[in-house]
Formats: sequence, C-alpha cells, structure tokens
Amino acid sequence: NWKHSTSTPERIDFTVKTRAIWEELKPRLAWSADRIDFEAARKAEAHCQETGQWFYFSAAFGYDAIQGIIGSERLLLAMAMEPEWIQEVFDTLAANVCVGLEEMIAGGIHFDGAFMYDDMGYRNASLFSPAMFRKYEFPNHKLVYDCAKGHGLKCILHSCGNVKELIPGLIEAGLSCLQPLEVKAGMDLIELKKQYGEVLSFMGGIDARKMAHPDPSVIEEEIRT
Repeated sequence: NWKHSTSTPERIDFTVKTRAIWEELKPRLAWSADRIDFEAARKAEAHCQETGQWFYFSAAFGYDAIQGIIGSERLLLAMAMEPEWIQEVFDTLAANVCVGLEEMIAGGIHFDGAFMYDDMGYRNASLFSPAMFRKYEFPNHKLVYDCAKGHGLKCILHSCGNVKELIPGLIEAGLSCLQPLEVKAGMDLIELKKQYGEVLSFMGGIDARKMAHPDPSVIEEEIRT
C-alpha cells in the first residue's frame, strides 16, 4: 500500500510462478467445511432480512482471481504459451466458487442473488482477445451462472475496464447484469442499453471523474443524463 497517496494496492511478488509450484500448492484449494463461517453468514442474512437489504453470494473467479495468484503479465503469457496449465487454474477456481455456493445453500443460507467479480478490461479493450475469452473464461462463466440459476439466483458481474467485445459471450453464458460500465474506459451506458438492453441489465455507467468535479452542476448533469 502506498504511504503518501491513495491507490489500488500493488502486488509486488507472487508465490505461484510455474506449473510445478501450482501442482504443489493446488491441494490447499481442496474444499473443507471450515471455509465457511456459517454463524456470520446467518447473522448477515438475518440483518438483511430485517432491514430490507439485498443479501447476495459473492466470489471472484476467472482472470481477476488468477492474476492475483500468479501475476497479470505471467498469466497473459501463460494463456498463450501454457494453455493446459492455465485451463486447469481457470477450471479449478470456478468449480470452487460453485462448491461454495452449493455448500452454503445446503447449510440453510438463503440468497437473493449473486454478485461475481472478474475484471477483464483495460482502457481501450479487454485484456485478452474474445477468442481467449471463449477458450478460458466462457465455460467457467457459464458454469457459475448455471449453478446460481439452478437455485433461482440471477448474477451480476463486476468487470472493470472496456469489456464491450466480451458482452455477447457473457450474455450467451447466462449473465443477468453487468457492472460497473467504466465510462473513462469507453463503456457508454446509453449505447449499451440500445444494443443489448432487451437481454442484459446494466448497473453503473456514471463518470467517476465528473462525480469528483468541484462544480455541482457538472455532477447534476451527469446524473440527469
């Protein structure tokens, strides 16, 4: 974390740098009941019911979760050069998300929906090609959405940056709502609504730069739009 400025924490090193290390550490991802604090979950559910809040299951998977384990540059290179290994990582993390959801529901937790996290965009486009999305991401997005839908839960996906080219695949996988529609990366809420509004809901689309403007009229115009 930066001492004298505010920013996203920067990861400076990673444990999993090779497939051999992944194979060594993978057993630590095996499911066990103590991964869930059911007492805390039940308290949170009760609080949301009492206060009328939306109570949701959430988890990170896909590129977003994996780059936190092995690093963005290493992951992008491996997606091109070590596909068998990276496919295994993608599949393992997504399967664990589904197990977590199933176990919590089996344990008596009742969710109103699911809020998933998989940042896949940068300033001008997605961090990888639609073909790479189709290979690695699509099967696991479908797996997670199908799992949630099997329990009557619709899914919101948080994916920062410009992910325009990935939206058709996300719709096909079964996504219900996309968030946050990062304006400074070129995500235009009005444009997206016209193009996909019949099949996909949207959350966000507010320009954070204008929300920080000192002139209230700029903020008001952004919200009005």
